[in-house]
Amino acid sequence: MKRKIVSGVFLLLLGAATAVGLEPVLAELDRLHHGDNHEAVLGLIARELSGLSGSERAQLLWRQGRARMQIADFGHHDGDLTDDQAVAMLEETEALARQATQLAPELAEPWFWVGAAMARRGQIRGVLNSLFMAGDVRDYAQEAINRREEFSEAYFLMGQFYRELPGRPLSFGNGDYAVSLARRAVAVHEAELAAGITPNKAHDLYTQLGHALWKRNHNSRQRQRAHNNAVSGWRSASTPMERGINFDGSLPFSGGTDREEARALVQQIVRELTGIRNRTPRQQRDLEKAQALLADWG
Repeated sequence: MKRKIVSGVFLLLLGAATAVGLEPVLAELDRLHHGDNHEAVLGLIARELSGLSGSERAQLLWRQGRARMQIADFGHHDGDLTDDQAVAMLEETEALARQATQLAPELAEPWFWVGAAMARRGQIRGVLNSLFMAGDVRDYAQEAINRREEFSEAYFLMGQFYRELPGRPLSFGNGDYAVSLARRAVAVHEAELAAGITPNKAHDLYTQLGHALWKRNHNSRQRQRAHNNAVSGWRSASTPMERGINFDGSLPFSGGTDREEARALVQQIVRELTGIRNRTPRQQRDLEKAQALLADWG
């Protein structure tokens, strides 16, 4: 993987970080993250971590875990890391994020990254071999959205879990919840894009919403029934999770079938990504995932 060299200007800024606070460092770490410069993230954190405690240390630890998870994810996807190597890095992410939850339990992100690392390990090992972790992943994601309700990635994670897990009595998989949570993830992400909080469009959110719709496979009448149930659930919801699993009920009903909507969504993502000349590694991976889904659907 290519290592990005941090500019000399920012190194000077880091030298003064103790005087001006940690915020410039955190902003630069997030900028590097959005640019997929994860090795550079680890380098900056290694220089800044010494001497920090409490919430400041937690802010760096969960970002350190996030970077390790991204490196593991890209490395495994590209074939540079074996299953065992990727799992080992994901275990490091989980350990770092757990430390952050202990140092600053009020922060949402450390709870999310514990759950995300566990879920990714489960994907690598196979869902049926990881059912014992499902409840823990759900609980960590819920802890994250209880602390910050507008948390797109947490809904994204929950949506995939509800989509892929078997239903009762084996587990808690639920197609209606998967669709609502995926829509919630997209809605929060689009609000963040509009506000400039997130600089890059996360194309895979839309692809995974399409995947949830395709797997649920409701016809128009079934969609109407599910929407009516979600409307009722939305009106009575009193927690972030209840609002997430019933988010469909906050939106106007749209006709057609699940699979018609799914195909249109993923085709649009393929068009957008193929229209980008110099795709980033993340965009290329998202394009491949969307194309693979369409190929599977025939």
